Amino acid sequence: MTVSNKKEINSFGWAHWCSQQLRLLMLLVLALVLVACSATKGKVPEQASLSGTVTYRERIALPPGALVTVQLQDQSLQDVKATVLAETIVEAKSGPPYAFSLDYFPPQIVPRRTYGLSVRITVGDQLWFINDTHIPAFPEDGSEHNIVVRRAGSSGR
Repeated sequence: MTVSNKKEINSFGWAHWCSQQLRLLMLLVLALVLVACSATKGKVPEQASLSGTVTYRERIALPPGALVTVQLQDQSLQDVKATVLAETIVEAKSGPPYAFSLDYFPPQIVPRRTYGLSVRITVGDQLWFINDTHIPAFPEDGSEHNIVVRRAGSSGR
């Protein structure tokens, strides 16, 4: 072998070694990316829930098919329809109180915004009862909600 042939072999060996190391590095990076993706894939953000009861003062029974709808709303902006973040609908099968549990995603809640509950009792397309005051969604004491709704169209007398 001549000296020039030895240099070509040595430089080829070095290049081959470098390319193998580069391939190993690329495989390691790919493996780390796949592990990171699989760790977050399929994870659902944890849900939280608000619960309580809805009742009314009138001594009447609701007809079959009555529905109690409770919504978590972002009510921060004035003169704009509130944004609904979560909703639950409960069939009013027996007399009040009607228990509800409303699941929501905590990442949707932004500090310093105003959140409230909207409650309606409907029969078909007709509104029978509604809340007529602001109901804070997150009571400071963390208690359950005990919501009293008023007859729709009543003057509160």
